[in-house]
Amino acid sequence: MKKSIVALAVLGMTVTGAAGVYAAANTHKGAAPKLASKPPVVQTGTSRPAVQSLVSVKYSDAQIKEIRKAFAQFESFETAYAPKSMKKGDAYQKAVATGDGVNLVFNRMTVNVSPRDYSFEYDGKTVKLSNGTSAKWYTPDKTPMLTFKLNDRFVTISSPNGKVSKADMEKIAVSVDKVSHSAVQSLATMKYSDAQIKEIKKAFAGFESFETAYAPKSMKKGDAYQKVVATGDGVNLVFDHTTVNVSPRDYAYEYEGKTVKLSNGTSAKWYTPDQTPMLTFKLDDRFVTISSPDGKVSKADMEKIAVSVAKLS
Repeated sequence: MKKSIVALAVLGMTVTGAAGVYAAANTHKGAAPKLASKPPVVQTGTSRPAVQSLVSVKYSDAQIKEIRKAFAQFESFETAYAPKSMKKGDAYQKAVATGDGVNLVFNRMTVNVSPRDYSFEYDGKTVKLSNGTSAKWYTPDKTPMLTFKLNDRFVTISSPNGKVSKADMEKIAVSVDKVSHSAVQSLATMKYSDAQIKEIKKAFAGFESFETAYAPKSMKKGDAYQKVVATGDGVNLVFDHTTVNVSPRDYAYEYEGKTVKLSNGTSAKWYTPDQTPMLTFKLDDRFVTISSPDGKVSKADMEKIAVSVAKLS
């Protein structure tokens, strides 16, 4: 049974207070955080270029699944959110469903996502994040917390061990967003064997003025090259879940469809001759058509694969 997020939020407001998120944030650390007491050291002389203090968070498939599962427990609150940036040297540890929200626990910070605004009970300082969002700094105990509204929820960021500065937490705040499938790298680099390259080149060599072999350099994770087939007017590269056709003929012009821009700026056309969506685009002196006969490769991934098609060296 899913929890009612409205009921839990009301209960949290009357019982726990903001200390609830503080306690939850510290479940993975035994000691209370110590704040830096030394003043900053002012450097003189030649200035150095600013060092990038944040890095992108690359969640694994298992971590994405864990985060989604934590949010899915709450009715009307199932959409998962997570930061896309973190402090260099930090690492994601776990997602914990609390009484009225979700804690994303890292080594050096905790990101709480909840329908409740923990900050309203405390005096603090309002700041503007770089994306224009208003956020509030406050300190329920000894740990500074930053809360801001994001769509239908409130996000609270803290660093229980004090290893992440306020400036960096404000930058991390801007990166918090919905967890999409694109957060996980869905494609893998294709590694053709010498025998496969020879086979592909042989298929193209059978066509006069069309001998140069082309093939995708990326493919859906878990997909695998099977064979190459010379057709009446082109070459089919057959994979487990994908077919890539290379031909001097434009198959798309006969059909109505939707034109899209690939990430490299190339125009491509989606159309459905039968029940299988196909994506066709011009590449040098030929047309490439990508499809997934078993439907295991999404349109988004086929558009990424399209960008990887190039001459086979």
